[in-house]
Amino acid sequence: MKKMKRIALVTFFTLIAAVSFSQEQAAKKYELGANIGMTTFTNYPALSLFQDAADCYANWSGAVHFGFRKKNMLYGLHTHMSYFNTSAIELDEWSSQTTWALMARRYDRIGENFETVFGLKIGLSVMSNSFSYIGKDYNRTRVGTYGEVETGVNYVLESGNYFGIRFAIDMGLNRSKDVSLPVGLVGNDKRFFGGYILSIQYGLRF
Repeated sequence: MKKMKRIALVTFFTLIAAVSFSQEQAAKKYELGANIGMTTFTNYPALSLFQDAADCYANWSGAVHFGFRKKNMLYGLHTHMSYFNTSAIELDEWSSQTTWALMARRYDRIGENFETVFGLKIGLSVMSNSFSYIGKDYNRTRVGTYGEVETGVNYVLESGNYFGIRFAIDMGLNRSKDVSLPVGLVGNDKRFFGGYILSIQYGLRF
């Protein structure tokens, strides 16, 4: 009889622990992540103000996202920033791109500790260009649309947090027209740009 009671008690507390663990995992409805990596543009002239800018360029980029989880899906907001510079017409031009996008991402578990990632983003792109010419500083801002397709793989820790690697293809369109430049500089009429992003990422789930 005592043995039966012990078995019953052990079974009961085991079930309680299992339910508590399940509820703890299910309660992790949110995700906060950050990544840093390299961005390579395949049509750099569209990001420059000058007609004879370099054809492509690579530099660092970083991003942060926050969203809520529903089963194996994540829905949220994503912001991304990258910096780059080039020399054109014997002057240096510094540029930055900041994007704000809605994101949807799918996670599929592989084995015990790995999961694949596939995601889509669409939103707003803001390009800021700065340069000096004949002793004067100039700044221009161009607004456009932005889209991104990403894939990757995560290693999931026991806590549910993860770190992983990402590969993404991004594309955008600068919609601002007729950017005024100093006399003697020829403007760039290319507006479409695209590129690749390779980065590492860490995410918190809570």
